[in-house]
Amino acid sequence: MDIWKPIDKILTPVLVLALRDDSEGFRVLVEEGVPGGKLYKFLFDSVVSYRSIPESFSTNSTPQITTEEWPFFVSRQTDYIDWFIKKNNGVMDVDGVIHYAIWAYDDCVDVLAFSEPTVECLIDNLDNLGF
Repeated sequence: MDIWKPIDKILTPVLVLALRDDSEGFRVLVEEGVPGGKLYKFLFDSVVSYRSIPESFSTNSTPQITTEEWPFFVSRQTDYIDWFIKKNNGVMDVDGVIHYAIWAYDDCVDVLAFSEPTVECLIDNLDNLGF
């Protein structure tokens, strides 16, 4: 997987605070894992598949770079894409799908989507996130 830079700078490690999938799209809420760290909302609108695996159970697909260095990765060719194509049985055209990965301190979130998500820095407190 290659490094993906949806944000120019982020303090690592990051934490995944929430995942939400509804009519507005699939969203991942990520927080910098330091006191007073920023909150980011990743909004995917063309998702074909996603998964969230606790970091302690994810051993065979860890990127070469550690999550302490950078938590976001992207690739057009991964085992996850291959698995989805096999399970899809040709029902959906997945040509051009991209694998986005958020490797947090405690979770590994993988998203297959046709386009890059929008990323918004949320500066309000947790009560006013609009998540």
